[in-house]
Amino acid sequence: MRIIKKVFGFLFSVIKSLVIFIWRRCTPSTRKRKGKGKRKQTRKPAQQKARHNIYVVLLDEKVRTLRKVRQLNPHLNSSKQCVYVGSTGLSPAQRFANHKKGYKASKWVKRYGIRLLPPLYAHLNPVSYEDAVKTEAKLAATLRDQGYTVLGGH
Repeated sequence: MRIIKKVFGFLFSVIKSLVIFIWRRCTPSTRKRKGKGKRKQTRKPAQQKARHNIYVVLLDEKVRTLRKVRQLNPHLNSSKQCVYVGSTGLSPAQRFANHKKGYKASKWVKRYGIRLLPPLYAHLNPVSYEDAVKTEAKLAATLRDQGYTVLGGH
């Protein structure tokens, strides 16, 4: 009789722990959904939010003496400033700080960057990613045509 009680007690505790284990795994709060539920809705290009910024950094005049810079800017005007044009998902100030720290930095801004030039870019921000890519290139081309020594603006 004792042996039967021990066996049933043991079986009861095993079954109880299995039930608790299964119940915890199958509760809605912890259940993993595979292919069910709400899907992420992707935005159409026209609906994308304006989260990116264009920025212009003033560079030291020493950069003008480099051969590669002269090749990129054949019509440079020595009375105009040297600038770097870029776009970012961060604020321009945060991006400039990252350049100076060397985090995902352009070598031009890291070595020769002095400060941001908000009058050249403030009216353009914020824009969507696609617009940022296009606007960055247009701004670089416009500044280059005006005689600025321009780097970046991919």
